[in-house]
Amino acid sequence: MEFSTHYPPFAEKTVVVLTNTEKARVLSIDGREVTEVEELEIKTPEMADFEAQKAAQITALAKKVSKSIEKLLAGSCTAAILCVPEVNREQLLAAMNPDTVAKIATIIPKNLCAMKLETVMRILLEN
Repeated sequence: MEFSTHYPPFAEKTVVVLTNTEKARVLSIDGREVTEVEELEIKTPEMADFEAQKAAQITALAKKVSKSIEKLLAGSCTAAILCVPEVNREQLLAAMNPDTVAKIATIIPKNLCAMKLETVMRILLEN
């Protein structure tokens, strides 16, 4: 998908990760071209304690997100943006590889995971 010419293109090839509690969408942006690279989903066993299950999901997701960002930054991408709901932010970042977190240029405290690419791009470019 190519986003509108009303917005400037990205100066460098960027990986953008959209997360919620149980999944992440990984995007690659090159200039104006946006490509969905992969979707990471987490399935954890049912637990009686909802908060413990949510924590386990976020930790497992953080590990997958770290690996995906590292892989893309080692390849063709040179910048990273992470979109994570504010309520999950500290827990997700704490469970990620600290070296990966240090490479993330921007952290946006929003849950954009379920939105269409056009909407996601508009929100990213207007913030």
